[in-house]
Amino acid sequence: KMGYAIAEAARDRGANVTLVSTQTSLRTPYGVEFVRADTAEEMRKEVVARAPGADILVMAAAVADYRPAAEAEHKIKKSGGWLTLELRETADVLAEAAGDRLVKVGFAAESRDLVANAREKMRRKGVDLMVANNITDEGSGFGSDTNRVVIISRDGAEEELPLLLKSEVAHKVLDRAAQISKG
Repeated sequence: KMGYAIAEAARDRGANVTLVSTQTSLRTPYGVEFVRADTAEEMRKEVVARAPGADILVMAAAVADYRPAAEAEHKIKKSGGWLTLELRETADVLAEAAGDRLVKVGFAAESRDLVANAREKMRRKGVDLMVANNITDEGSGFGSDTNRVVIISRDGAEEELPLLLKSEVAHKVLDRAAQISKG
């Protein structure tokens, strides 16, 4: 919901918006180019290919951190015992995306040590802004229409927002990203 709210807010500001997402129950916003990506690798390819021509990249929802190391050709039947699943890390789409004028905005959905974990993620991924939200807060995080976030800038500034509609959070995030604009 947060990613779709950002896409709509950017569109309303006159931006040409490409929304790379998997299929959801959400309606694709009018006037936004929709690119479907059903796997982490498809997401990586689509985002990395478009990043050099973009001004702002907002990754509001992370792809899975891990994927199965091997894909089963058929249904795995119950055998009455334990099943061990080997996982492999997926590519880090946000860290890999690059462009000369690209402002990168990431989101950190955390359940503890909100700001410290978000700052570490920001450093590791090389982003300009990190939007941190505590997913254990009531009305914040996945599935809700509202969010309470802390926007952290590369220069160390923090802006803690009250509980707002995701559409309002989207405009606040875009305001901050526009201030950093490299183009």
